[in-house]
Amino acid sequence: MAEQARARVCSAASQPRTSWYHRLSPINTKAYNCYMKRFEVVKEKLTVAMNKVAEFVGRPFVFLAMIVIIAVWFVASNFLPYDVWFDIMDVTIFITTFFLLFVLQASQNADTEAIQDKLDEIIDALPRAQTSKKGEEKRLKRGKAKR
Repeated sequence: MAEQARARVCSAASQPRTSWYHRLSPINTKAYNCYMKRFEVVKEKLTVAMNKVAEFVGRPFVFLAMIVIIAVWFVASNFLPYDVWFDIMDVTIFITTFFLLFVLQASQNADTEAIQDKLDEIIDALPRAQTSKKGEEKRLKRGKAKR
């Protein structure tokens, strides 16, 4: 039943309009809600995938595998021309670094947010705690000055 309702909303959203902005504008709430639901589904799947990658990369076995790959790369230098040998590792390192940058940053952001939420709960639980510092991180990220 919910799938049929969602299909109706999404089919109404996919009808042609005068411009792409009109389809996404808050005035067309059915289309907006449909796009936001799709965005949330994609966001959840990406978050799960990034967490799995971060968990996998942090294992000792992966570190050992990287040492073996580097050792094989050094041995391959005897059999490959320098240009090919160097380009293989150069491109591999670039792509891996670029990819893992976002995975590790997302993992760090999630950990930091969880720690801040826990600290805010501790401040709430203490009877004599100064609550003016609660949510300080969120205020700083919005560009507000410290109190």
